[in-house]
Amino acid sequence: MAQANPLFPVKEQFPILDKDTSADIVIIGAGIAGISSAYHLAIKGYKVVVLEEQEIGAGATSASSGILYYGTGTDLVDSINLYGKENAEMLWEESKESIGLIEKIIEKDNLSCDLRKPGALIVAKNEEEQEFLEKELACLKSIGFQGELLQSSDIKNYYTGKEFLAALKQDSVIKIAPALYTVGLAKIANIEVYNSSPLISYKEENNSIIVETPKAKIKTQKLLFATNRKPFFGLEKNFFIENSVILASKKLSEAQIKAIWPEHKIIWTLEDKYDIIYEHDSRAILELYYFKGAKDKIKYYYENLDFMQEHTWGDSWSKTKDLLPIAGRIKDNVFAAIAMGDQGIVIGSTVGRKIIDIMEEKSNPFLELISPKRFGNNI
Repeated sequence: MAQANPLFPVKEQFPILDKDTSADIVIIGAGIAGISSAYHLAIKGYKVVVLEEQEIGAGATSASSGILYYGTGTDLVDSINLYGKENAEMLWEESKESIGLIEKIIEKDNLSCDLRKPGALIVAKNEEEQEFLEKELACLKSIGFQGELLQSSDIKNYYTGKEFLAALKQDSVIKIAPALYTVGLAKIANIEVYNSSPLISYKEENNSIIVETPKAKIKTQKLLFATNRKPFFGLEKNFFIENSVILASKKLSEAQIKAIWPEHKIIWTLEDKYDIIYEHDSRAILELYYFKGAKDKIKYYYENLDFMQEHTWGDSWSKTKDLLPIAGRIKDNVFAAIAMGDQGIVIGSTVGRKIIDIMEEKSNPFLELISPKRFGNNI
């Protein structure tokens, strides 16, 4: 199974599980949520085995643009409308802590995952969107987060590919290569990860759980699902599927890059299915939800550039209807730690950071917000 991102493929090889073993906890899924959970469990002394049906970091984790922002994929104004101000503030604070921890781990352990700190401009195309940005900035400041509103002439200091009416400047936005970060976490914590080793079935036996893979079995005390693939106990009724496609141009000259990004900032729009525009590896990048209409959007955002497409990649992922992750007990000694939403890398890291409390069934407002219990009889 090839990695989704052609610019940052995972080169490290992990073995197939081919002999019986045991563990304190078996995790199904070696994406960002699974490996983050394994990392935090391992550094607390648990013996963890991670099973992956494809390759570590494959799928949505690898295909992610790796842009790290607060929340679960909505603006703060929308989060307040969805969850109330107290819960929205909690989501912003938790994701802020996760982003800070990601940055700290990368720098402390010298992980090679293309950490960059470009910041972002959330852009408005019309007066209605400009008014929304003003409200967003006021909400951010009300809970202690910063930003700056830019007018059209100011935006040209950062991006000239298309003229926008206004922008909310967010210097806190960072970017990483998520699959490489995931591999780095696994290596520094010496986690047992097995590629091409899917879960076939599991059963309870003498106060333990026996996990079966194609070539071996694992005896464990607890089982953690960190993937939104089945089996999932009816929770998938609360999911819907979204897609992403990322287009990369051929390499541009330094002069071409400077002409478009005098000072590099990630650009993203305000639509529900928003677009993201940025420079990477001397290439112009355009991230979309649908490939259909991509040529028109390339012309729209890069109207003065002969965008010669060289790479295309992407994946599908699940989102809950309330846009929150799922983390907590499912039944008996079976748990979930699943990243949902457009900020899957941040949220996957967040549920991983909370995994000890989840396993020990400690209660706090954040875990109550993301618990599977919120779905009631839908499980």
